[in-house]
Amino acid sequence: MVGSDLREPGPHVVSTLDLPYPVLDHFVGQDGRPAVRVGDTITMFGSNLGGTPLTFAFAHPLLATPNSISITTAHDPSQVDLTIPPLPVGDGWPAGIYSVTADVAGSPPRTTNALAVPLVPKISITKGTSNASLVVLTIAVEPKIWPDQKVELIIGDRQVPAEPIVDPHNLTFNVANPPSGNPVYIRLRVDGLDSLLVADYTKSPPSFEGTQGIDLP
Repeated sequence: MVGSDLREPGPHVVSTLDLPYPVLDHFVGQDGRPAVRVGDTITMFGSNLGGTPLTFAFAHPLLATPNSISITTAHDPSQVDLTIPPLPVGDGWPAGIYSVTADVAGSPPRTTNALAVPLVPKISITKGTSNASLVVLTIAVEPKIWPDQKVELIIGDRQVPAEPIVDPHNLTFNVANPPSGNPVYIRLRVDGLDSLLVADYTKSPPSFEGTQGIDLP
């Protein structure tokens, strides 16, 4: 055709590193924690997350369907605060690694990439029998321990298995020849994830969780 330019225009280049679709980039837990606990607020960072409703799906191997949290009000498209439900609803959030995606409303609706988010147990400790040869510890834990979850107490350089679980919120550990200390800091490990010893990662120096230390023996 006379006057028409039929040359190949070449690739279309956009002079920005911003992606044109919704993306989850990373998260920051409450008080700078590298993980979340039931009742915590988590900040999800990404781009193009401004649509409403914005629905986050938290998938876990023990859940038949993902847990969901929806944002129905206007919000920053680059960061969104979510609150993991406290107990009793939080018992439906087993400890473990969650694969988190977000469904963004629009035409058409779009789904983000998946982001791994660890949910760790929160504990407090009660000491029963205590002497140089044996200490019995009761660990109150939230969320509850689900069937088939592997549970261990990390104390000193040892991993102590739980006694048979009767109450999934209260675990018993018999620690033979316990270490001595004032305090001894203890972690509960559930399916490979440890309770957090640090209370607030935004402080310098960081402070320990007082509920995870106990005088022994």
